[in-house]
Amino acid sequence: MRNVDSKNETVILYGAGTQNLRMAFQPITSAGFKVTAIVDKDEKKQGTLFYGIRIIAPEQLRKYEEKREKYRIIITIRTEETVLEVKNELSRLQYAEIYSFHEFIESEKLNGKVKRFACIMFHLVDHCNMSCVRCSHFSPLALRDGFYLEEGTFERDCKRLSELTKGDIDEIQLSGGEPTLHPKVHIFPYIVRKYFPMTKIIMITNATRLQDMQDEFFQSCRENDVELWISKYPIKLDYNSIFDSLRSKGISVTFGNTGNSEDKPKEMWGLPMRLEGGMDKQHNFDCCLCMQYIVREGIIYPCANSAYIDLFNNYFQKELPGPKVNGVDIYKVNDLEELTEKISQAIPLCEFCDAQNRLPGIPWRVSQKEISEWII
Repeated sequence: MRNVDSKNETVILYGAGTQNLRMAFQPITSAGFKVTAIVDKDEKKQGTLFYGIRIIAPEQLRKYEEKREKYRIIITIRTEETVLEVKNELSRLQYAEIYSFHEFIESEKLNGKVKRFACIMFHLVDHCNMSCVRCSHFSPLALRDGFYLEEGTFERDCKRLSELTKGDIDEIQLSGGEPTLHPKVHIFPYIVRKYFPMTKIIMITNATRLQDMQDEFFQSCRENDVELWISKYPIKLDYNSIFDSLRSKGISVTFGNTGNSEDKPKEMWGLPMRLEGGMDKQHNFDCCLCMQYIVREGIIYPCANSAYIDLFNNYFQKELPGPKVNGVDIYKVNDLEELTEKISQAIPLCEFCDAQNRLPGIPWRVSQKEISEWII
């Protein structure tokens, strides 16, 4: 690993697919790296901005070559075959060091270098009106109507996060489960905006309930500049009609399909759990691609596995290390430095999560709630 000043180094991301880009951008910038540009072949994306960073055509990399200085390109795409193709295309560049996202995380040990939080997620509910195989948040295993986030708890946690971060969080995600199942879903964007006036608010939804939502929901989205991030599934749902309806209401919409293109079926990816445990937790932590900071009732967790493993344990009667030992209490730290230091450490569940041997992607289908969906 090179000893570099991440703030001054030229770092470029390759690939602007909605989900993959966010999943790469967040840990990279949370570790203090400044992304200079984003490259994508899609002409429709070129010239647009992602958090103020311009998306450019591959041909524009020549201006970095002309400087005759070393720079780094991180490929955000996860499919191995595509990564190899991109590496081959970029091999002509003389001054670029080229990494897959996995290689960069492992090389730099990003998960142990958190300096800030680019993204924080909250569950408004744990359950969902769909049941997706291998759901990374264990939603098929949650009790129906079992949990609804309380407004008071949410506001206290937002206030505390604002105090610790001074409002420096790029994005707050309201998720689940299916967040629109919460009877007071419209309240939460107002609370976020109260404490984070400049932060992007995203609500992740399967869109199945959007046509039946009340006006107060859409008013909240407009007034708080909420972006609805719709996951598309191979079900009988007229996404084009929903998109047009939302846009007519003045609602910002993005389709995020785990990096998949419009013509590629939705795939689900496995959580590589090993029930016997005993693995090198530090190595797994250093290699993990799933760093997704989640706040659950005053505790911040490094990933969905660690935050919601109790849903798995309760359903299958297992005893993997539960949420109480995997997170950091945001009320028991003095400042952001102490919080980021504690969240940058391997946790007990890392002994059970095989970060290097992810289960292969499979076409979306309804979960059978079999333990084999989540383990190796």
